Amino acid sequence: MDAALSMIDKEGDNAASFRALAKRLNVTPMAVAHHVGSRHDMLSGLIVQVFEGVGGNIAGETPAARLRAILVRYCERALQHPNLIRCAFADPTLITGDLKLLTENIRTILADYDDANDTILNLIVDYTHGFVLSAAAAPDTFTLSTADYLQSLDWVLDRIDA
Repeated sequence: MDAALSMIDKEGDNAASFRALAKRLNVTPMAVAHHVGSRHDMLSGLIVQVFEGVGGNIAGETPAARLRAILVRYCERALQHPNLIRCAFADPTLITGDLKLLTENIRTILADYDDANDTILNLIVDYTHGFVLSAAAAPDTFTLSTADYLQSLDWVLDRIDA
């Protein structure tokens, strides 16, 4: 799985074919399939591995601080593995584990606001995924960082805190 993730990170999701993995690991393609299952299973497992714990142990005294913590954690991991997150958005059935729970965790935190509603939830989720997709699609010469993401997120959080 580590070899597959490394190949996906460096060369895109098509680079981690069973044949290419087998060559890199000096085994047969059938051995790779035996250990990871189908290609879908492999990608799903990588998403679970990369995003494990992304929504748990949410620290912060205010709902805004908890939202910021969970969303920064997600963005950091997505920015570390942009090709993997592209796979997830291309095939939503790959969104499993803690990544799948992310929206529900955000909804739970937003429930702490007296006037929270689905509009705010959708705004935050759409902005976050839009940012991650933009960062993943950006050319290598143009990089977006978590600090770039936080500029607008903090603006939104300041308004719902007010």
